[in-house]
Amino acid sequence: MKIIHADFEKTKVFGDLYQVDDRELDKAVIVMVGSDGDYEMSRRFAVAFGRSGVDALSIAYCGEKGLPKAVREIPVETVQYAVDYLKKLGYKRVGICGVGKSAEYALVAASFIPDITCVVAISPISHIFEGIASHSMLQGVSSWSYKGKPLPYVPLKMSFMFFLNHCLQENQFDTRFMYDEALDFPHGEALIQVQRIKGPILFISADYDSIWPSKEACIRLMEYLKKCNFAYPTKHCNYRFGSHLLIPIDAGAEKYFKIEKDYPEECEAAKEEAFEEAVKWFTETWGSDKKQA
Repeated sequence: MKIIHADFEKTKVFGDLYQVDDRELDKAVIVMVGSDGDYEMSRRFAVAFGRSGVDALSIAYCGEKGLPKAVREIPVETVQYAVDYLKKLGYKRVGICGVGKSAEYALVAASFIPDITCVVAISPISHIFEGIASHSMLQGVSSWSYKGKPLPYVPLKMSFMFFLNHCLQENQFDTRFMYDEALDFPHGEALIQVQRIKGPILFISADYDSIWPSKEACIRLMEYLKKCNFAYPTKHCNYRFGSHLLIPIDAGAEKYFKIEKDYPEECEAAKEEAFEEAVKWFTETWGSDKKQA
């Protein structure tokens, strides 16, 4: 596997491309993980894709030199730079895979960038939410922006002491209550406009996501796409066992999520199966997908 480091000064891309050897440059996938643009996790996940035969570009969108410090009006254009970079290298098609908060970003970016023609969203949410920093500190502004303007978002409310007591009571890291409460009210203007995406979309979720209601979000987005007569293939894979970090990367999730502590083997199996679904989506569905009449 060949590794190509992007020159940030020249490309505005903080990332590394993991390229399968001796193959025509056809498809490449932009990979992002986590709520703080955790680059090391993104890099490791991109390596996993590369080892499975998928050219993958891990990118950071915050928390690194030259990038914003927090998820606070992050420009969609950060992903556009990554798309442009891959196109300049010679790739004909560009897909994207995001996990958690990065899945929200992936869906938003794909809804604005027509050159992204395949999406895998792992543990996503259905709406654009308020920006956050490390340790879930709320920012009071939108997470994302486009052409210098913040995108409509759903605000969140959290008392740190309530959050701390809630986590102790639940015996796990748990912020789901914030999102459940926020989505009790209509926020149509903040719904991610997934119907604008120009290719197939795979949603992946787990029953026991304690960060936010990803399963319900996937169901909501699937129903919305059906209502909009979406022209490309869609699929929702949900797993009984598994946490918010539904990827086969050792992230120490068992320390933070009760389901991971109680059912480690079942959770690992779900992560492996989910990853296999993602790889199949990029290698088989993408390209064979025909725009439906």
